[in-house]
Amino acid sequence: MPTLRFDPRSLIGPPFGTCPACGKPEFGLLDVHRHSYTKRCRNCMNTETFRLPTLQKTVLYLDQFAISNMMKAINQYTKANRLGRVDPFWAELFDRLDSLVKLQVLVCADSVMHQEESALAPYYGALRRMYEQLSHGVSFDAPETIKRFQLVDHASWWITGAEGEFVPDLDRNSILSEPIDGWQDRFILTVEFPFDQEWIDQLRESRNKTSRELEHLFSEWQKDTEKTFDDWYWAEIRAFAEATLQQYFLYLRRFAQYRRGQDPADLIPTPSFLLVREIQDAFVQAGIPRERLHEKTLEYFRSETLASIPFLRIAALLWASIAREAARGRRKPPTRGTVTDIEMISALLPYCDAMFVDRECAGHLRNEPVKSRVGYPTRIFSLANKSEFLAYLDDLHNQIPRDHLATVRDVYGPDWPKPFSEMYET
Repeated sequence: MPTLRFDPRSLIGPPFGTCPACGKPEFGLLDVHRHSYTKRCRNCMNTETFRLPTLQKTVLYLDQFAISNMMKAINQYTKANRLGRVDPFWAELFDRLDSLVKLQVLVCADSVMHQEESALAPYYGALRRMYEQLSHGVSFDAPETIKRFQLVDHASWWITGAEGEFVPDLDRNSILSEPIDGWQDRFILTVEFPFDQEWIDQLRESRNKTSRELEHLFSEWQKDTEKTFDDWYWAEIRAFAEATLQQYFLYLRRFAQYRRGQDPADLIPTPSFLLVREIQDAFVQAGIPRERLHEKTLEYFRSETLASIPFLRIAALLWASIAREAARGRRKPPTRGTVTDIEMISALLPYCDAMFVDRECAGHLRNEPVKSRVGYPTRIFSLANKSEFLAYLDDLHNQIPRDHLATVRDVYGPDWPKPFSEMYET
């Protein structure tokens, strides 16, 4: 039986230069770290590490429809591509994004929404390859996790006296899978876990159920023609608080009434229960006696300062904008994806420099009073201003210092920034 031998020189790639130890033109790139890179000679194995300059990357969030259309634009195996039904804009957009990511100035972090929406689509593998190409393995935390961080942060501020204005901790690295302001390695390592069909079916049914509930809610909004924008806004704030408390106390009752022989799944804590418990832990750390936790929990969730929590304020503004449209005569309810879109936007917007989202959500974010009350300078783009979006990306490229471009060329090679438009041909 033949013996397989591994040649460590296969890990050394271009660009190659002259080795300072043996003088051979075999001194190539071994790997890239966050703040340094290592070169090794294929002839004498001399190894040296070099420091890299610090980075401050731009964070861009891409809606799933952008991922899908870019995939179709460069993937000749899709029907839309073969029939020429893809707007050339999407191929142009991919070229700009992929180049900027490789130039180490942009990160298009992926999200749970990308993963779930791709799992429901017929081209799951191709979609995943697209969003991982642009995220380079960097992922946002799930919206529920981000919400929990913000709520506990706010509750800790509130319980200490709530003086002045609440200033949330919006360190973007705290909600990303890894720090982004570092140099990327040449390779994207990925592990694929196949989705269970039952999970996919449950996810699809959950989306359909949410859509039906939204249609009913929309019809109720159409009847409330006397309400102002702020009426809708505060109704959304209160609805979140009431729903969280309701789910918390429902779990407590279910736990107290549990009897032997029941389904043990009934004892699995709900997200709302875990959230309230974590808030109560913050209260205890602040010195609140345990016998007063119930009282303080109710007081907290009835506080108007909840509106200063970023995700809650943004979500309430967006839903209030939709409700106002319904009351003013809008006939068509939001699409099934609106709930997911608002969940992602409200959770991620404060951490992003720019977002490319669907027309409807972008319209709400650009209209008053939403625009002036969101509270963050995040640039909002959609197909309604796609030329402006391309210009924004061009500006990012034009602002790259020459020495940075030279470093990229020295580390990765002169052809590195070239868009990988042949991604689906390999």
